[in-house]
Amino acid sequence: MADHIEDLTSTDDIEFKKKVYLILKSSLSGDEAAHKILKLRIEDLEKYRVVDIVVKSSVQETTYSKFYGLLLERLCSTHKSWKQAFERVLLENYESLNTFEPAQLRVLGKLWGHLFASDYLGFELFHHFKINEEDSTPPSRIFLKFLFQELVADIGIEEVQERLSEEYIRPYLTSIFPEDDIDAIRYSINYFTSIGLGVLTKQMRERLQSMEETQKLSKKETDLEQITDPASTVTDTNSWKKGGPLPSQENKYANNKPFRSRGEDRYNNNNNYRNNNKRSHNKAADDKRKRLRRQSNMRSRSPPRENQSSDKPSRGNRRSRTPPRGAQRSRTPPNRRNRSRSPKR
Repeated sequence: MADHIEDLTSTDDIEFKKKVYLILKSSLSGDEAAHKILKLRIEDLEKYRVVDIVVKSSVQETTYSKFYGLLLERLCSTHKSWKQAFERVLLENYESLNTFEPAQLRVLGKLWGHLFASDYLGFELFHHFKINEEDSTPPSRIFLKFLFQELVADIGIEEVQERLSEEYIRPYLTSIFPEDDIDAIRYSINYFTSIGLGVLTKQMRERLQSMEETQKLSKKETDLEQITDPASTVTDTNSWKKGGPLPSQENKYANNKPFRSRGEDRYNNNNNYRNNNKRSHNKAADDKRKRLRRQSNMRSRSPPRENQSSDKPSRGNRRSRTPPRGAQRSRTPPNRRNRSRSPKR
């Protein structure tokens, strides 16, 4: 009996990918490519491979091409088995968004946004997407940005609002449009406003405003209860009886000074008063003494002119107009001299 031979070179996988890729490149429209792929009679378990090949081929393009969107739309509309394959590939792509480049994320978001707009993929899949500060990442935010923008561009903002406001859809949208957590609501509002879709956050804004008002009211009620609660006063008096300070007098007893009698305090106060008066009196005398010393120093530095000798001019006499005795007069006639420096006649 011959043993079973297992091919580990994955030649069959490569040949299958080549066949699908040649179909994509040889077709002129998405309908033609879908017709050729359906002719292959692919099994249900292998259909996700076809979807994966088509998605990866579209990502290799520089810009988004509607050829791939129409092709996937035709395949998804044929049978429910194709829909399951699309859901599987969508989740795989969302989990591996870190492996794509920013330009590829743009094409990927527009491709899946077209499929959601065609209504062949329901909004129930949105519960896999998360928009909050803890779970979201830059690639996921870029992907969801182009997904929602393509969704609005295909069917319009009003149609998107109607679909999102349906009652059976709301439970699946809590991860994108939260309802309970205030921080998550603010994050979602800021995100959709930054990508130009702030219209979708109207209900969240109303809910956030009502939650903030209730939070303020509850805070005021708790503050009033703390003020008027008799149990709190009982605990305070008990703590005072045990020796602890009252809440309103904690700053007064913060230094933990030892207890003194009234007589000791009066004696200490009188001594402090005397010492302070003595210090102030001594300080005034010192200031007066310093002032007199400063004045005497100033007088000694500039002696009067009468005591100075006439033969040697001092600093003050150097600039005087009258020349000293015995000094040689200038030979220039008086009319040519500087009148400001000429002696008085």
